[in-house]
Amino acid sequence: MLHPEAPRFGVARNAAPGPASASDGPRRLRRLIVGISAALIAATATAGCGGTSPRSVSLSHTASSSSVVPVAPAAPSAPSAPAAPPAPAAPRPPSICKARAAIARVLGAAPSVRAATANSSYPECIFRVRVARRRVVVVTVEVDIEPSAYAVLERTIEEQAQIFPTRTHPAPQHVGHLGLDASWFPEEQQLQTTDAVRLVIVTIDWPSAPTARKIALAVAAARPYLGRSESSLARGPAP
Repeated sequence: MLHPEAPRFGVARNAAPGPASASDGPRRLRRLIVGISAALIAATATAGCGGTSPRSVSLSHTASSSSVVPVAPAAPSAPSAPAAPPAPAAPRPPSICKARAAIARVLGAAPSVRAATANSSYPECIFRVRVARRRVVVVTVEVDIEPSAYAVLERTIEEQAQIFPTRTHPAPQHVGHLGLDASWFPEEQQLQTTDAVRLVIVTIDWPSAPTARKIALAVAAARPYLGRSESSLARGPAP
């Protein structure tokens, strides 16, 4: 028979837990830290494998939807009109003051020049030269370009040579070796000549100069304006 206060062998079923040892506190803290670390690592791995936050999804959807702009279909272009052919170049007007050097050779002094328009609406050039004793010589050159230039000249010569009923002015004087034909008209102090394309009219204002010198000056002034004589265009006087 056992003593009432003697301890029994074995563990009592309802024995109260004994006091916690000093090492249980740090052990629980380590378990908590390890659990939290494992949870953080798992969350990081999930995000790295393609997980996206609702905010990032919303921003991505907004950016993609705003970049899509509807484009209206292009209207069919109208067929281009054929290019217009280039306009023919206008004929160059004659150099109306080209007799300056020729006049200077005859008179021994370079003239001043002034381009103008004659009463016939054709171009003309007026040359002025101061010679000895302060006298001024004026040479006016008019160039008419027309297909019937030869006929106009011949008719003028014919009319000036006629007598109705008596001659009131000297007859035209023929001038050779100049164009297809040429004549000096004493009444007008004028030389007229042609190459069948141009009718060149040279008027001389040179008081007290001999007629021979006036004709020589007029011939020198007219020659630069004449081209090649077109005999095929030389027809009779105009009716």
